[in-house]
Amino acid sequence: MFRICQELDADAEVFRLRDLSDSAFPYVFLDATYCKARVVRRVVSQAVVVAFGVRSDGHREILGLHGVHPVVSDAHKGLRATVQAVLQGSTWQRCRVHFLRNAPATLPQGRQEMIASLIRTIFSQPEDPEFG
Repeated sequence: MFRICQELDADAEVFRLRDLSDSAFPYVFLDATYCKARVVRRVVSQAVVVAFGVRSDGHREILGLHGVHPVVSDAHKGLRATVQAVLQGSTWQRCRVHFLRNAPATLPQGRQEMIASLIRTIFSQPEDPEFG
């Protein structure tokens, strides 16, 4: 078991020290996953926020956060406050997947599917070649 952990430590160190200075990430996405962690002698659910950037060629890379322009995430108040406080000069945009999941919940039950279908058509429009 110790040998496996040493190998993981080496892999984690290579990942942590990799040089991303030559890469521009025009888009950064934040998402959280929850895992159990021991906090003050209790096991509680803790959010682990993962940031990944998307280069202009579409390649995705897990990031540390610096030099970020737009940040895309769900509308979690804590994430939005962090973007404003820590990533000054960056803008925030709500993730369209989260928007599509949450928007119907604000509507009467009988209209949710119809409105959700209309919203999905907005995001599936072909790109205008003039604007890319």
